[in-house]
Amino acid sequence: MVRHGYRWTTGKVFEFSFDSLKFPSCKACNTSYSTFESAVKPIVEAICQKGAVAPSDYVLLLDWLDKVRIGLWLGYRYLQQNPSLPNFTIDSRLGRKDRMVAVYPIGDHQVGLNTYGPETPLFQWKPSVFALRVNNILFLNASWDWMCASRCGYPAPRSSTIDLDDGLMHVSGYRRRNRLTHPIMSGIMKPCVLLFQPVLQSNADGSLTGISRHDFEHCLANSWAGRNGVGPLFRQFVGETELIGPDDPPLEFDSVSLTEANRMIDIATQAYSLQNDSVANDRYRGKRAQVQSATAMKKKFARLNRKTMIAIRNLKPEEYLRALGRA
Repeated sequence: MVRHGYRWTTGKVFEFSFDSLKFPSCKACNTSYSTFESAVKPIVEAICQKGAVAPSDYVLLLDWLDKVRIGLWLGYRYLQQNPSLPNFTIDSRLGRKDRMVAVYPIGDHQVGLNTYGPETPLFQWKPSVFALRVNNILFLNASWDWMCASRCGYPAPRSSTIDLDDGLMHVSGYRRRNRLTHPIMSGIMKPCVLLFQPVLQSNADGSLTGISRHDFEHCLANSWAGRNGVGPLFRQFVGETELIGPDDPPLEFDSVSLTEANRMIDIATQAYSLQNDSVANDRYRGKRAQVQSATAMKKKFARLNRKTMIAIRNLKPEEYLRALGRA
């Protein structure tokens, strides 16, 4: 059994095996995702061997991380017996919002899977960030509305609010910088690979509004091959950020010096602080009581993340493994 936080309704430890992380799915979806998993498996295996991976394979990896992240959100909702229907699915979020991945080697003798972040109430509120350990590699993955668009030279709105009645986002004042701004995201502990990919974000019905024709044409011209609206990769280093295209050479691991290295616990728990970052600028519209309640809930969940992160980072390694039930 693996511990995955606490049931919010009872306060009791929430335990289940990874094998039980399942939820109803139709045959067509199972078949489609099985093919997808088969395509991604050799990519993950190559990364676990610290091998160089083609840019197009990293784009497929980002698709897979979208799938895993939203799949975990749906799975936890099902296991937590959440009575409300989800307002989106894996297919509706795969490659639809800005995204990033940071790749960290964490040892040569690790075996198994761990996740960090999907058990939090804030992840259920907004499934934007999680960390996944696959044997000796930890993937830190994040994706939310216009997370990196502006600093990557993609259009982003000046103002956005979430309607609490229908869940839709209302935006205005799109603008686009004509240059890449380094760093795209600050404060990330140095990984061996750090990639960002902006996505031209459409409305819920697939339409585009508020974006100028010039900016729209810029995004189409710079789209990833065969993926209209999905931008190029941007690889962030300590001193610079480079644009990566489909025809560029495979991406080698960057070195991490002893002074730049961090404990696995600290690296993994970035998921909790990034979850907080993902909601920090969220604003709401609706009845006054609704807005006050949503704002208070967001702050409450963020405080819980901070407490969780501090508590985990202060554990001794053996206590950390015992507390999570993971050896």
